[in-house]
Amino acid sequence: MSGANFSLFLLAALIIAAIPGPGIFYVAARTLSKGRGAGIASTFGTASGGLVHVMYGRPPLGKSFLVFRQADRGAVMYTASRCGL
Repeated sequence: MSGANFSLFLLAALIIAAIPGPGIFYVAARTLSKGRGAGIASTFGTASGGLVHVMYGRPPLGKSFLVFRQADRGAVMYTASRCGL
């Protein structure tokens, strides 16, 4: 990656990182409507939800690991997830 491409990539990444997502709006709304305690609880709730999401996306724990490691069970899980079960 050349220096110019990296600079453009870095600029785009900073712009995307600066835009608040729905989690920020959720925590702000809870804080403004119910107070500081609810805001802190909402922050911990969204953080723990994100942590679970990241941990189960990792190969030793996630669905992708089962797909690659155990073909039969992985095929069943893949089919079930594609059907929305």
